[in-house]
Amino acid sequence: MKPLVITSRQNEHIKYLKKIKEGKGEDYLTLVSGLNSIRMAYEAGYVKEIISTYLVEGFKDVKITLVNEDILKLLSNHVSPSGVIALVELKQKEIDEENENIVLLDNVQDPGNVGTIYRSALAFNFKYVYSYGETASWSNNKTLQASEGALFHLNFKKVNLDKIKELIKKGYQLIVTTLSKDSIFLEDALDKIKKPYIIVFSNEGHGVNDELLTLASLKIKIPIQNIDSLNVASSAAIILYYFSHLN
Repeated sequence: MKPLVITSRQNEHIKYLKKIKEGKGEDYLTLVSGLNSIRMAYEAGYVKEIISTYLVEGFKDVKITLVNEDILKLLSNHVSPSGVIALVELKQKEIDEENENIVLLDNVQDPGNVGTIYRSALAFNFKYVYSYGETASWSNNKTLQASEGALFHLNFKKVNLDKIKELIKKGYQLIVTTLSKDSIFLEDALDKIKKPYIIVFSNEGHGVNDELLTLASLKIKIPIQNIDSLNVASSAAIILYYFSHLN
């Protein structure tokens, strides 16, 4: 595929890409920086276009747009871009859970936390990470940066309460993380966990959504000292590590 060369910031396609960078473009379209993350997105089939200051190898059947440094800086979210960014379409796919364990993010609004949880999920072999309520979008630039490409190897979608109830009817155990009086410590809960399960990580300020709390069959917490609570991404990393060792 012959590369397209653009040298003007006033080019209509550059204006279109700038809108996407600013979050004003089409749903699920976003710009990704960093060659490693871009290659992970390409392997997963999400890359629609490569925008680069040089001819990048290894992206077969993808539109290539060559630009100058000035345009690349205009489009990149990094202060010092590496010379290449990609237009990525993170469209929600139809997913069959197939009794896989699920990580559910309940109103986790900080995109940095969401992206970090994506990284932890992939690191501990949890391939299904769903969003509930007002959780930060997976196409948010800060989410993508924090995920370091992990998102591209996960199954992700936004779900509602009906979907959660459907999964419970199928045999999923709903587990929530909460500091409530009736929750039990993580190590004491491990022998009470039944697969498949949904493990819920919630908004730090508001706690678990009441609708999910009512449906939960197990409430767990991490034993800590000297402080009241942990950041949700830190909690998720600890719990997913422990859960990944369950038979």
